[in-house]
Amino acid sequence: MTEAEQRLQHIASIFDEVNRTYFGGVIPAPTVSINTRMTHTAGQVDCRTWAMDISPEYHDHYGWEEELVETVKHEAVHLYLAHMKRPAGHTSEFKAICVRIGASHYSKPMPRHRRHYRYLVQCPRCWVPRYRRGWRRDLACRECCKKYNGGRYSPQFALQLVKREIVQ
Repeated sequence: MTEAEQRLQHIASIFDEVNRTYFGGVIPAPTVSINTRMTHTAGQVDCRTWAMDISPEYHDHYGWEEELVETVKHEAVHLYLAHMKRPAGHTSEFKAICVRIGASHYSKPMPRHRRHYRYLVQCPRCWVPRYRRGWRRDLACRECCKKYNGGRYSPQFALQLVKREIVQ
């Protein structure tokens, strides 16, 4: 059995235990999967297809034991409300059930792996330095284009990259 299969089996067993302990076993078992594309949350459920996705990046960072139980509890509340034909979002009823079973409302912030930069650019005409979050070669100085070219893009006012800085 592969590590992924073991994790899926472990998640399913945690769900079964949470379902029996807190919901009397009334929630039908969802299809469980590990979703490597999840970059902003610990887990999610789709009540239409009755599926639960778990983020491996989140749990690799925060742990596959205690934090996984918290995630499964949270997602089980969504499934319980959907099964009971109640609104399954983060409503006041959802939060009350989370408090009752000791589940967290929100996951911890996801770790950032991508570096974020800011760019110092400068116009070759007016020499005004500006900071930008993104930079491409086809950007031009707005003020100079308005003043000297009727507001249209002109490559003679193309911004020049001065430096790129890492933003923490």
